[in-house]
Amino acid sequence: MGYWEQGPDGVSFARTEGEQEPLIWGDQPADIIGNALWEVKVAFLRDLGRLPSVAEILAGIAFSTNILDEDLPKWPENAKPITAEQHKVIEQYGWTATGGDVGRTQKQIDAVKMINEVLKELGAR
Repeated sequence: MGYWEQGPDGVSFARTEGEQEPLIWGDQPADIIGNALWEVKVAFLRDLGRLPSVAEILAGIAFSTNILDEDLPKWPENAKPITAEQHKVIEQYGWTATGGDVGRTQKQIDAVKMINEVLKELGAR
């Protein structure tokens, strides 16, 4: 799992000289967003009978991110580094808290397979 630099427009490894400090993104955060987008597609299909548009997803991400403005720094240089003790807590409990070490039941696996077939048929996956 790696991390990389990217510009504010989401283009990886590309920066214009004189631009602000690079933004960072990585494999795991990208996977988390990918999983969340899959759930958004399923919610739209279930509730509205159609897939969401890119514009709706981007607007929704902006809406959800605005709620976090109190908790998140606007730019990386404003982020406070965590202490060694805080890092130990994250290392010890992070996977459990985010579901990274929780197994799926066969029922959940089968449901994901069925939904993926629907998304495949719709050309959404």
